[in-house]
Amino acid sequence: MTRWSCVGIAVMSLLALGAKGQNAATLPTDSEATPSVFCSLESYAAFNLKKYEKNFLGSLEYPANEIVEAGLAQIAMLKLAQPQTPCNKLKRKIDDLALNGATATVRYKAYLTNMVFEHPELFESEKYGLYLEGDDLFRALSERLSLETLAVH
Repeated sequence: MTRWSCVGIAVMSLLALGAKGQNAATLPTDSEATPSVFCSLESYAAFNLKKYEKNFLGSLEYPANEIVEAGLAQIAMLKLAQPQTPCNKLKRKIDDLALNGATATVRYKAYLTNMVFEHPELFESEKYGLYLEGDDLFRALSERLSLETLAVH
């Protein structure tokens, strides 16, 4: 398991602890399941994003870039599952990270997450993907955006 996977699991575990009584933030427990930093799409769809928006903001403001990147990946998946849920504070923070993130990687991942917020319809098939780690999700989002951009010209 990579360091990124461990960070993603830690973020989701913290979210699960913060979502006491909510079935939505639990990690897969099937021993046959492939380890992943992501929950099922159904879990993301049922998660009360507005209630825990402050927790996600905390991950985006954390001093370790790995935590910020893990938070962006989880937020992107939540937004794919809940495209109509308004998250203005998160959106503003993601916009800020896309411009002023500590590293080029954080800025690019924030840009991709921002695109999920602004154009969730472009990423309809990506929400059904099986991603082992956040980088896999961001790679899929980047490829989709590239295909859509090239198709326009």
